[in-house]
This record gives sequence, C-alpha cells and structure tokens, in this order.
Amino acid sequence: MRQRLFARQSGDAPLLTGQEIAELTAAAPPHVSNRPLRRPRAGRPGEQVSPRHGSGSDFAEPRAYQPGDDPRRIDWRASARSRAPLVRSYHAELSRPSCLVIDRRASMRFGTRTRLKVTQAVRAALWLGGREVRAGGELAAVLLDDPCRWLPPSRGPRALRRLTDWAVAPCPPREPGCGEPAWDKVLTSLRRRLPQGSELTIVSDFSGLDTEDLGLLRALGQHSECHAIRIVDRAERDPLPTAALELCWQGERYEFNASDASAAAELRHGQQDWDGFLAGEFRRAGISYRVLAADADSLADLATVPR
Repeated sequence: MRQRLFARQSGDAPLLTGQEIAELTAAAPPHVSNRPLRRPRAGRPGEQVSPRHGSGSDFAEPRAYQPGDDPRRIDWRASARSRAPLVRSYHAELSRPSCLVIDRRASMRFGTRTRLKVTQAVRAALWLGGREVRAGGELAAVLLDDPCRWLPPSRGPRALRRLTDWAVAPCPPREPGCGEPAWDKVLTSLRRRLPQGSELTIVSDFSGLDTEDLGLLRALGQHSECHAIRIVDRAERDPLPTAALELCWQGERYEFNASDASAAAELRHGQQDWDGFLAGEFRRAGISYRVLAADADSLADLATVPR
C-alpha cells in the first residue's frame, strides 16, 4: 500500500486565519508561575512579589528630600555638606527584552496531520508574544527564512501586530538549503544583537544543528536566558504503518516506506539518537528544552515558559 499523507495547506494562503490569531494572542494569561503564591504573614505587607519594577540599584545623583521619601536613602554626608536633607536617587530598572525566534525554513514546511510544523511554531510564538505584550514587556523577533528578518524590540499592540503580519505570511514548499541561514550564523547573530540577560525563546525543529554549533549554543546560553521549543511531526517520531512518506528530516528530503521493518527500525533508532543528542546538548548549554507536537491543539504546557 502506497500513500502520501500531508497537512494540506495552500502555498499562497496565510498560515493562520484572523480568528485563530485573535484566539491565540488573547488566550494566555499574562504570567504563570510554578511557584505557589506567597501571602503576607500576620497581615504584614512587603512579603509578596510585586508586579512593579524596583527603583534600581545604579546610583544616579543626590536630590532634595521630599515628603514620603524613604529615610534610609538619606545621604547624611551630602546633607551635612549642603546643610539640607538630600537623598540618593537611582536609575530606574528597565525590563529586559524578550525575543522570539520562529523557524520558517524548508524543514519546517512539512506536516502529516492537522497542520504544518511551521504553523505550530507560529501558533506557539503568537501565544507567547501575546502573553509578553499584555504584561507590558518589550518584544523582539527573528524569522528564520530566506531572507531572515529581524524585528527590533517594541512594546504594545503594535509589536504584536508587526510580529503577526510577518509570522503568518504564506509558506509554500521549498527545497532544503536554498539560501537559508545555517545555525552557526543564526546563533552568532542572536548573541551579537541581544543585550546581556535578554530572554530568548527559539521555536524550531532544530534541523541542521550539529556538533560544530555546540560552542556557539553554550555561549548563547550563558549570554541570555534561553528556552528551546522543538516542533515535531508525529510521522517523524512514530512513522505510520504501510505508508510511503516523503520526509524532510535533518535538512534532507527522502522517501520512506514504513512497511519495511528494517528501514523502520533504522529510522526509529536514528530519531531516538537525535532526540537524546538535542536534549543533552540543550541541558549542558543551560537552555530549557521541551517538545511540542505539530498537531497538538492545546498550548497550555507553554505556560511554564518564564516570562
């Protein structure tokens, strides 16, 4: 029996409809934490996390004391010299930017059930982007494509609309390797563009990542707080029986007949080795790692990705 199973999607149609976009960007809560809520003990305030940024720790300059200022910030030496009460002021803390990397390369333009991998990557990115924007955060994005596109940090609904417009653009089939960026260039560019301590979430199948990129991956993990979300199609992990599939895996396109027991076993072992390789290298790089099936409708598991 020979059959080809693909997620059908017109090459000139956007990846998501307007209704799907609205549901994704409005569905996620602003912030979800695994930690239990800390309530004040004995009714005393000051023992629970505040949503506001602190006043900073970098000294700016002394200024005149005003009613309501914290007495602990009085600069007694400067006050003695000026014979007027002065307090120390500090530069305000700025929230760190959050950057989403969406892989739209050839290996992501594949799917056997429900949707393409790239469509699921965009769904996850818009879900996370909507959460970030509603929390008042600064959102940047990188679209891995030919050519790549960098969307600089921005705030508010405009940042989300800009991300949506570029992310859901049509993704017709494409042969692997034609002008697309390799991981060494991607990782180097991210480290150069993002400020130290930025939050970075990469949504991809990580096809083409090899041992030569591991040093760059670990350097990026030390430079930013990184999260990796790997999108997988069911046929790439559990091939359908008696089906001839045209797969694009590890950057190469080939036909696979699951009715061939030896071929199925070889592919299964290769996939298990690849799964273990990615999980181990991301762990060693200090990057959180999770797997999301392309046909999964719920994105609730992404709520534990820190904001």
